[in-house]
Amino acid sequence: MTENIQVLSSTQVIDPDTDVREEAVIPESISDFIKDLMIKDLMRSPDTVMQKEPRTPQIYTFLAILDDQPQEVTFMVDLLLQHGYSLESVIVIHPSVLRPSLQDALSRLTAEFASGYYQTAGHLLPFRSYVLQSDGSPLGEIKSAYDADHTLNALHHLIHELKSQKRHIHLSLSKGQLVASVLATTIAQVNFDRKDHIWYIHIPEQIKSTFAEQYPPMHVSSEEVNLIEIPFVAWGAYLPDFHK
Repeated sequence: MTENIQVLSSTQVIDPDTDVREEAVIPESISDFIKDLMIKDLMRSPDTVMQKEPRTPQIYTFLAILDDQPQEVTFMVDLLLQHGYSLESVIVIHPSVLRPSLQDALSRLTAEFASGYYQTAGHLLPFRSYVLQSDGSPLGEIKSAYDADHTLNALHHLIHELKSQKRHIHLSLSKGQLVASVLATTIAQVNFDRKDHIWYIHIPEQIKSTFAEQYPPMHVSSEEVNLIEIPFVAWGAYLPDFHK
């Protein structure tokens, strides 16, 4: 962006740590504005997040987009629990009509969280599958710009509703559902605050090669996969009217 793009000289912002509204002077250029937000730790260091546990326990909802590899969900849930995050529920988004591979993936995940009990962690962890809807109609897979637009609105409704319930969210991105993941990231920037997180998991090829087996592993050791936190600017935290 060029330096001659001007923004308003001041606006009402809210400090996400104190919930106090105040008049704040905004830098003269967009680039300076973003730099200022980065200094305020809106763009967080993944290394810092992973090395330091929250000062006070936070309860999070894990939100994922279902693709053909349900292992990505259990791998990530396992890693988050190992890093000390307290998950109170797992929600998996999927289209209204499931092709066989997605139906199999959903069945395997449902079995992992049978009766709301996550066997690997050894405690209750409610699991819910969720079909996105637009104007009361369930949405299918994204195959057109029309589908993408309605999916964007449906994701905004879901995430905004979760945040209105005072939930903190771990959003999991999926390479197998690239368009939906991009849309979810866009909505997250509007609705998330600094206590929310966006994640991607890197799975080495030797682990991926097991996915073609009849009964692929749903869990691996933490040394075999890499959890990557995606930095983002949580516009909604500093500009409370931004998402309205």
